[in-house]
Amino acid sequence: MSARAFKMNYKNINWVGFYFVKDSQLVLGPFSGKTCLYKNSLLIKRRFVGNVTVIKSVQRIDDVLAFPGHIACDCDSRSELCVPIIVNGECVGEIDIDSANYWSL
Repeated sequence: MSARAFKMNYKNINWVGFYFVKDSQLVLGPFSGKTCLYKNSLLIKRRFVGNVTVIKSVQRIDDVLAFPGHIACDCDSRSELCVPIIVNGECVGEIDIDSANYWSL
């Protein structure tokens, strides 16, 4: 599914993008939403998004404003979900999904 199709077909999504691992960084690939506020690549192990590639599990922030050091992809984002893309046991990237709504358990 493309970033645009994902954003269009799921309610309350304001930004979705794919990151791919390259040279110890996460490089932004296709995305749909407002232009990112930070560089198009992130060091792995830094920030919430980068940590997902290390622990290889889904991570969710219910309130990005309460998460120290969080850098939102879109100023309207209030919640974030990151899902690792794992191929043959190796994390090769991730899907980053933001919502303008607060998520809760």
